Amino acid sequence: MAEALASALNVKGVVVCPAFPGAGRTLYMGHLFVHDRLLSESGMQNHPLTPMTDPDIRRWRGYQTRSSVGHVALDTVRKGPDEITAALAETDHRFVVVDATSDKDLLAIGAAIADHRLVTGGSGIAIGLPENFIRRGFASGNSGTRIGTDGPEAILAGSCSGATRHQIEVHKQDHPTLAIDVDKVMSGETSCDDVVEFMTKNREQAPLAYSSGTPEEVQKIQRRYGREEVAAKLDAFFADTARKLVLAGVTRLVVAGGETSGAVASALDLGADHRTGNRSGRAGPSFATGKADRPGVKVRQLWLS
Repeated sequence: MAEALASALNVKGVVVCPAFPGAGRTLYMGHLFVHDRLLSESGMQNHPLTPMTDPDIRRWRGYQTRSSVGHVALDTVRKGPDEITAALAETDHRFVVVDATSDKDLLAIGAAIADHRLVTGGSGIAIGLPENFIRRGFASGNSGTRIGTDGPEAILAGSCSGATRHQIEVHKQDHPTLAIDVDKVMSGETSCDDVVEFMTKNREQAPLAYSSGTPEEVQKIQRRYGREEVAAKLDAFFADTARKLVLAGVTRLVVAGGETSGAVASALDLGADHRTGNRSGRAGPSFATGKADRPGVKVRQLWLS
């Protein structure tokens, strides 16, 4: 998609920056680190759908595009927005990987790309963008007050990352959890109604249902049923579960896992009445709120993180 957009806009020097220092993801010499480990040694090399076996983002981007990929090193970033702007303006590369190891770096990059029509990367790079709109009078800052709502909550986890598995183990200590048997989901023995029933019985206790497994467990399931088949089945399972939870009255929903989150957001069909944001730009709550409206069901507000 980035290739198509860059071509349609006829732009070059498009920033690629998947860094998110607040979550431990930093970019140095074009290589992505997770805390003190290269991406390829962080556990993400075992991702069930997109194994991340090479930490060089320049090389990975090169696999995904017909265009050339450049690089702006950290020493240039540390010289400030003007130097970054100049480096991007001088490049002949359509895409440019830009180093960042701190939020300050992201703020500098954000200021440097104030006039860019296309930017790519993770959510971390958005930290530096709001100030551009505030500076031009298109938006105003606020105190960063936390926003949210009360009501029944539920947590769904489809991520198999080491970080998510650790969070599940911590959550188990004080909250009700349900391990979803993927074999039973594949056979139809377990349905989303089983998860909804569990969540309903444990309201106001931050109940969690998860399909997360170790790399060995994931590989075993994939060999048995096929990688794409398992992914499609679980995405549909979590999507249906989320829909039924909302219809059952859940107003606060937390979802872990990129593919899982995408499936849930699409299934809930938040429509035009939604907004997303991060209250501080640091690792913390992000929300999308929308109307969950179905025939015969009262319209309610949903907070999705």
